[in-house]
Amino acid sequence: MRTIKEVTSELVQSSRRLATWSKAYEEKKWDDQTQAFLFDIRDYLAMFVLLDDRAPIVLEQSSDLDSRKLLQEQAALLREWLMLSQEDDGEVRRMKASVAGILEFNQMLQKEHPTLNESLLVEQTAKNATKSFWQRLFTR
Repeated sequence: MRTIKEVTSELVQSSRRLATWSKAYEEKKWDDQTQAFLFDIRDYLAMFVLLDDRAPIVLEQSSDLDSRKLLQEQAALLREWLMLSQEDDGEVRRMKASVAGILEFNQMLQKEHPTLNESLLVEQTAKNATKSFWQRLFTR
């Protein structure tokens, strides 16, 4: 059986991978729905300070990660963390409530944007292949 420290460490590493993924997409211009999702991911990642506020998040440049897979992995780890935290003093109860909130936010992100990773890849490919309306209009 794994310890709560091991699960916490895995959650922090998973959040770093998700931060890497989102950083690669934040630098580009997207439609409003995609932009809102990226802002939600940034807010979601800020919550992980609760679990590990001493380790800074170091971002690696890579966009080949799957956000949906990372969110599902984190949901499983968050559930496991909640099951492993059996103590019942005040600080642990507050921590459990916060982690339950992170899990709820995770589930909301998965529910509201189930196919966003594919949308980002398709949109990025389409933007590279065609010019925008304004570029076509003014290049005549």
